[in-house]
Amino acid sequence: MGKEMEEWIDTDYITWPEKIREKYKKMVLHDALARMLPYLGDYKVRPLNRFMLLLTSFDDQHELLSAAELEKCNKRMMEVLDGVTPLPGEKGWYSQLALVRDECKAFMPAIWMQRFAEELNDFIMYGMAGEAPFKSSKRIPSLAHYMAFREYSIGMRPFLIASEWMPDNILPEKITRHPVLKRLLALAARIVAWQNDIHSLRKEYGKETEVLNIVLVVQHEYQLSLEEAVKESMRIHEADVAEFVSLHKNLPDFGEYNEAVDIYTVGLGIQTQAINSYYVNSGTHRYHIRGTGFAWPEQPTKM
Repeated sequence: MGKEMEEWIDTDYITWPEKIREKYKKMVLHDALARMLPYLGDYKVRPLNRFMLLLTSFDDQHELLSAAELEKCNKRMMEVLDGVTPLPGEKGWYSQLALVRDECKAFMPAIWMQRFAEELNDFIMYGMAGEAPFKSSKRIPSLAHYMAFREYSIGMRPFLIASEWMPDNILPEKITRHPVLKRLLALAARIVAWQNDIHSLRKEYGKETEVLNIVLVVQHEYQLSLEEAVKESMRIHEADVAEFVSLHKNLPDFGEYNEAVDIYTVGLGIQTQAINSYYVNSGTHRYHIRGTGFAWPEQPTKM
C-alpha cells in the first residue's frame, strides 16, 4: 500500500512541488487506512487507499479557499462520481477520484455509491465550507457551532461507511437511516475528530490561522488554561466513546440484519481506535511540533 501511494504521489500529483510530495510520503497515510480496515482484500482496500491520499491532501491544500470556491470544486467532484471523465489537465484529485469510482463500482452496488457521494458532498459543503469563514477571519467559533460542523470537516464519514464492506452484506436504506445507526456514525466521526484535534495541538498551537481545534475552542469558550482545556476536551471525547459503547451494547432488533449491523458497528469502532493507533504508533511526520512535517498550503489552490 505504501509503495502504491508513493507511485500515485509521483505520477498523478506531479504538479505539487517536490518538497510537498516528499512530505506526503513521510505522512505514511496508507498506514492509517491499513489499521482502519484490516480485514479487506487488496481489490477493496486499493480505492480507499487512493481516497485516503486524495481526501487528506485535498483538505490540506484547499483549506484557504472560500466557501464559493469550495462549491466549485465539489461540483466537479460530483460530476466525476456521476461518470464524467476528468480532463487531461485534471491530474491528481479528479483523476484519482475517477479511479476510486470505477474500482468501487466493480464490487459495490449503486446504493452504496450514492451514500459515498453524499458523504463526500457533505464533507466539502458542510465541513470544509463550514470552517472557511472562521479560517479567513481567524475567529474561534462557539463550542456548539464547532461540534456541529466538525463531525463533517474531519472527513471520516466517507471512510466509516466502508465498514459495510466487512460483513459483505450492504445494509438497506431503512436500516442505515435508523436513528441509532445514524447516531453511531456521527459519534464515530466525532470521536476521530476529537482525537485528531488533541494529537494536532502540538502541530497547530501558536499558528494564528489554526483556530479550529476543540482544545482552543473549549479554552476560549470557558476561559480555561491550556491544561484545563485539554482535560475538558478529553472528557468530551470519553463521553462520546461511552455513548458509542452503550448504543452498541443495546442495538435494536434488526431481524435478519442483526449480525450485519453488529459487524458494521464493530467496524466503526475499529476505525476510531485505528486512527488513534496511527497517531501514536505509525511514525508519521504529519503531527510534528510546529507543523514541520505538515504540507501547509503556500497559497490558496485554485481549481
